[in-house]
Amino acid sequence: MQSPSSSYQESEEEVDQEDYYSDDDRVSLRSNKRTKTKSNNDGRDRISALPDPLLHHILSFMDMKEVMGTNSLSRRWRYLWKYIPILSFSHILWYVKHKMRSGDSEKRMFMDFVKQVLLLRDISSTIKILSFHCSRYCKTDQVDDWMRVAVTRHVEEVILNYDPGMYTVLPGFIFNSAISVFKLSSFPHALQVPNSICLAPKLKTLELESVRLPEGNSICEVVFSCPMLENLSIIYCDHSHIYMLNISALQLKNLKIQNTVECGNSSCFISISAPNLTSLRLKGSLYANYYLENLSSLVDAKIECLLYERVYPQLLIKILRGLQNATSLELSGQSLSTIHLDIVISIGGVASLVYPLLAFKTT
Repeated sequence: MQSPSSSYQESEEEVDQEDYYSDDDRVSLRSNKRTKTKSNNDGRDRISALPDPLLHHILSFMDMKEVMGTNSLSRRWRYLWKYIPILSFSHILWYVKHKMRSGDSEKRMFMDFVKQVLLLRDISSTIKILSFHCSRYCKTDQVDDWMRVAVTRHVEEVILNYDPGMYTVLPGFIFNSAISVFKLSSFPHALQVPNSICLAPKLKTLELESVRLPEGNSICEVVFSCPMLENLSIIYCDHSHIYMLNISALQLKNLKIQNTVECGNSSCFISISAPNLTSLRLKGSLYANYYLENLSSLVDAKIECLLYERVYPQLLIKILRGLQNATSLELSGQSLSTIHLDIVISIGGVASLVYPLLAFKTT
């Protein structure tokens, strides 16, 4: 494996942004060069007079393709892009605009653009957030290079929306880094996260959507035990290859899990042990069994079953007993209405319960 810094070395070249734009875009850019930014009729350029940190903040809300378009406004704007703390790249702005240009050409332009921006950015400036919404507009080796940049530049937050087009595993070095927020989404189950994600030392927020969960240990158990993890979201992820999903994170405060029948979780067990957990959301297809322990700080819990999924009373009782410290509990799902309320009331220890079409309090 290449070292994290091997693919992007410092360069003195400048990005010629017009190389990455359509003919219509180039006309607009050249028009901008003849137009000064003015905020009133006195001819003064008040926007350009703003301090650099404020301009960096404004540019952080824009996609980098749009940011590069501001280079032509004036000399004042030419190098601002090198110092903004949030870099966002979206393939949406690179869709084919002309029938004469192929989709592959747009993809190459997008990938080259990202590479050049990362290569030529001022190396002394901090990158707080790197965001890539590229679907199939990128290749696996290039995504790996972008992640190396995130690691070597000590980026705090990474957002990646990526469809590899075939089964692919993210490189493990991503999670042995200073990244504290990682948000990943993909085309259903084509992209797998590595086992190293389960022990990421600095990770505080992790959001996974439509990816394949890690392979786990020798008994097909995936154990999320990141020491600093506070927020965990697992949405529509593939469980079909694991026996147990174990969430045992001492600092975890918010947990959201959502499944469909295609996720393969119906044959999987789930264990949650999180003494600092305050909010729990479980939605969709049920797991085969639940082990809910050490949830002493739980305040708000919500369980929403699939519309016509059968829920066995014994399983519901086991789940509710694990949630008995919650002060607010909400249950929803057509199948839950067939379970006699006496079963639910008999659990006790829940101060407020919202049941389908019925609200009541227990003492």
